[in-house]
Amino acid sequence: MRTKFSKDESISIIREEMVINIPKRILQDPPVDYIGSDFQGLLFPITALQKIFMLSKFRIHQNIISSNSTTYTIVSFIFLFSYIVLYLIDIQNSMPFVILINNQFVFIVISNITLQVMGIVLIFFVNLLHDVNNNHVIIIKKVHYAYRIINCISYISMNSFKLCNWIYVFVIYLSNIFIPSINYLAVNDTSTDTTILLYMASLSYFDMNMLYAIRILNLMRIGLAKWILEVRFYAKLNVMFSDYEIGVNSVLLWEKLQDAYMNIVEAFSIFEKVFEVPVRINKFVTK
Repeated sequence: MRTKFSKDESISIIREEMVINIPKRILQDPPVDYIGSDFQGLLFPITALQKIFMLSKFRIHQNIISSNSTTYTIVSFIFLFSYIVLYLIDIQNSMPFVILINNQFVFIVISNITLQVMGIVLIFFVNLLHDVNNNHVIIIKKVHYAYRIINCISYISMNSFKLCNWIYVFVIYLSNIFIPSINYLAVNDTSTDTTILLYMASLSYFDMNMLYAIRILNLMRIGLAKWILEVRFYAKLNVMFSDYEIGVNSVLLWEKLQDAYMNIVEAFSIFEKVFEVPVRINKFVTK
């Protein structure tokens, strides 16, 4: 049987269960560059894999987000350049074996290698350009600000979001790194298997960039869905009760909700600029 509450009891329940937390998460702004640890956890497996391969889009130290340091950028460039040189040297050494297998296959191999190397270099410098302009940092800051206002991090779908991130990272690691590495160690013909290992590692570069872009886009999509639910809830709340009864300044509340929406929209606008070229490169290289 459904329990009926009086108006005073309903107000008390709303204040205790939902509204009482509004001043803490909406009306008090955190430091500008602050990123909560709970939000960091949403992207942790992806950002961790990026750090391993020197592909981080930003850095977070003591919950403060900033662009990558100059030292990190230089080291990542050296790492990338060394990998490309090693890849090309290995391809050159393996080419006689490829020619023996199929002479007509040589053109296809060289074309794929050229596209891959050019794609990796182009994506690196595109990311570097946006890193200099702080675009990657701005996207994260705007989405985090919106999530904090609409209380999206505690949204139930976030648990499945985290789980999917772990699954995607595991699949990339398993298919592009672990299995080729096992094959490399198990097979005696290292001349061709080294080439396969480096080839799969280069695919990881594209996969990790696209995975990061897709999951950031999903964060914005989920944020908008939760924002709609929050707007509907507070619209009903304003109709049922006065500001005095629930102890909330509705004008300030709606201003904050508008800020949340505008931050998601602005983040998406920057997102389009940041990932338009990498997506086109990825589509062209891996098709």
